[in-house]
Amino acid sequence: MVANYTASLDDIDVTAKSSRSSFNDGVLLLELSPPRKSSSASPDNRKSSQPVVTNAAEVIANQITHPKMFKPSSWSLQHGAPNSFIALEASIASNLEEIRKANITDISTLENLVETFFKAYAEYDSLRSLKMTKESHQESLSDAQRGLHDAKQEHKKLDGSVEKLQVNLAKVEKDLAALSSKKEKIIALLDKSQEKLSKNQEKITITEDEIYTIEANHTLSDDEVERLSKHEEAKRRLRRVAKKS
Repeated sequence: MVANYTASLDDIDVTAKSSRSSFNDGVLLLELSPPRKSSSASPDNRKSSQPVVTNAAEVIANQITHPKMFKPSSWSLQHGAPNSFIALEASIASNLEEIRKANITDISTLENLVETFFKAYAEYDSLRSLKMTKESHQESLSDAQRGLHDAKQEHKKLDGSVEKLQVNLAKVEKDLAALSSKKEKIIALLDKSQEKLSKNQEKITITEDEIYTIEANHTLSDDEVERLSKHEEAKRRLRRVAKKS
C-alpha cells in the first residue's frame, strides 16, 4: 500500500492520490488533481503582489534577497515493468523536468515522493512476478510428478510381463532339454537298429547264396530239403526282424 503524498508549491499544487490509484492487470491508474485556486488572493492582489523589475541591478538584488532552493533529483525507469506503466513514469519524469527547468521552486520533496511511489510499485511487481514464478514452478513440479507416477505404473506392468516371459522361457528351456535328451536316445537306438539291420541283411545274403548253390548242384535229398526249409524259415524271421527294426 502506498500512502497519500501531497506537495504544496507556491504557484503549483500537485497531489498524488494513491488512494485513487490502482493496478488493473499491471496498468497503473493515477489521478493528478489540478492546482487549487487560493481564496485569499484575488486577481488584483496577485497583480499588486508581483514584483516590478525595472533594471538588471534590481534583478540581481532580487535574486540575492530570494535565493533559489532548487535541488534537482532523478530516478531510473523500472526495468521489466508494463509498457503503459513505463510510459506513465516517463511522462511524469518529463513534467517534473519541465518544472525543474522553470526553476520556480524546490521540487526535490515531490520527486522523492514520486520516486518512493514507483519503487513501491516495482517491489509489488517483483513480488507478483515471484508469485507467478512459484505457481509456474508448482505446476511444472505437479506435471513431473504425474509423469513419474505414470512411468512407474508402466514400469510395474512391464516388470510383470518380463517375469511371465522369464517363467515361460525357463519352461521352454526345460522342455527343450528334455527333448534334446530324448533325441539323443532315439539317435542311439536308431544307430543300433541300423547296425542290426546290416547284420541281418548280411545273413540273408549268405543264406540266399547257399540256397542257390544247393539248388544248382544236384537234386536235394530229404536232409537237404529240411535244411533248405530251415534256411528259408530263418530268412523269413530275419526279414521280419529287419522290418520291426
